[in-house]
Formats: sequence, structure tokens, C-alpha cells
Amino acid sequence: MTTAWTKPSALKNPRDLPDDRSSCSSCFPVLKKSLQWGLQFTVGLSLVLAGACTKPTLYSQIGGETMLTAVALEVSRDEDLQDLVKRGSPRIFRQRLYEVLCAAAGGPCDLPEKPRFVIEMQLNQAERERVAQSLEVTLDTLGANPDLSRKLLQNSGLRRTF
Repeated sequence: MTTAWTKPSALKNPRDLPDDRSSCSSCFPVLKKSLQWGLQFTVGLSLVLAGACTKPTLYSQIGGETMLTAVALEVSRDEDLQDLVKRGSPRIFRQRLYEVLCAAAGGPCDLPEKPRFVIEMQLNQAERERVAQSLEVTLDTLGANPDLSRKLLQNSGLRRTF
């Protein structure tokens, strides 16, 4: 049985398609199953990829700008660090410390190649360790998750990891 070709734009209703079931009567169930499986696979893969793309950053998990600002403020008030804070402006100390923490947490801040905090405050390794210890205590006091705090300290570069 030969079917006349019909221009697609002339078809207004799917029922207007030529009925040629004799050539592939068993194909439609297989095709229908394949399309369902393909659609389910595509939707499932899309959901998995979307979930992977929306994984929260350390910045958001730890509390974002609010938490990191509070941490920088509390560290700058630490009595054991006042000799470091007063080397320059306490405001600059807090700002540079916030920048280091923000970058370490993957937040929306730009940190120069060489951390300005360490350079401007002229911190040696022992002083950086003192700041890291104060950060650790402050994060604990403010109720940050210990695993997140550890990761933030590790990413900050203030404490040497061996």
C-alpha cells in the first residue's frame, strides 16, 4: 500500500496522518516504551545535575557575610591580639581579615594573589598562628560547625598544614 505524501503544514490534526499500520504494527509499543524511558532518564539526569550545581558553598554553610563579619570583629577585640590590631587601623585589620575569611569560604569577594592581610599587618608565622587560634576560639564561641570551622581555617592559609 502506497501512501501519498502530505505537506506537514497542511496537517492540522494528528489524526490526519496517513494510517499505515500494516507495515509496523508491533513497533509502536516498543517506541512508546523507549520514549518513556528516554524522557524519564533525561528528567532524572537533569535533576541530578541541578542538585550538583546548587551545592551550598562553605560561605553559605558557615553563615555568610553576617557570620564572617562577626568573626572578624570578635577576633579584632581579642586581648591577645591587640599588639597586632594596633599596628595599623583596627578597621583595616577587620576588613582584611574578613577578606581572607570570605575568600577562604568561597564567598563573593576578590582576594589579591598575595593576601593583603598578612602583608599589611606584617604577620610572621607565629603571629599568623595566634590569629588562627583566635579564629578557632571565636568560631567555636559563635557556634559554628567544627568541621566547617576547620575547613575555613585550612583554606585561609593562616595556619600551616603539614
